[in-house]
Order: sequence, then structure tokens, then C-alpha cells
Amino acid sequence: ELTVELAHDAGVKIRLFVLSKDGFTMGGGGSSGKIMTGEKTGELFYMGKAREGAWRVQVACAGAPGSCDGAAGKVFIDALGTKKEIPFVMKDGWGTDIALVKIRPL
Repeated sequence: ELTVELAHDAGVKIRLFVLSKDGFTMGGGGSSGKIMTGEKTGELFYMGKAREGAWRVQVACAGAPGSCDGAAGKVFIDALGTKKEIPFVMKDGWGTDIALVKIRPL
């Protein structure tokens, strides 16, 4: 199971994306995962049976380039019981990769 949560208080729309190298995504407009909650303060995505592989976690500005500069928040990741909290500050454009989650068989 993989849960990724975005939390911020920036007053702008910041989107969360979780992407695999084969094009499977959750987040944003073309989500294959399940959106649990959303709006201006955060998003929570959940995939009950996380597929094996590497997953890139991205945050992106949903507005014009630069409109999210200085917006700060945190991403909380729970991958098979391993939890991480990652702070971020948006700058220089649309967004960025902030984590790589690798899921391997036990």
C-alpha cells in the first residue's frame, strides 16, 4: 500500500503527482490512484496495492509559471509502513521531483 499526502497553507493551487516509469500515475488530472481529499490546502492519494517499482513524487504549481514561488508545504509518504516527511518550497517555475519511492518484493 502506498499513501502520499500533500499539505500546504500557501493559498495557491499546488498539485501532487506520483509517477512510475511506465506511465502509471496518480494525482493531477489523469489520476489512476484514488483521490481521498483535495482543494487548496492539500491532496491525499492512496493506492491499495502499490505496484513494484520506482515511483517519482512531484509537486507542481497549478497556476501560471512563477505564481507559486515561495509557497511551502510538506509531503508525507507511507510506503508499506515506512513513513517519511519531506518539506518543500516552490521556486523557479512549475514544480519539481521531491522524492523517489522504491517498492520491492519482501
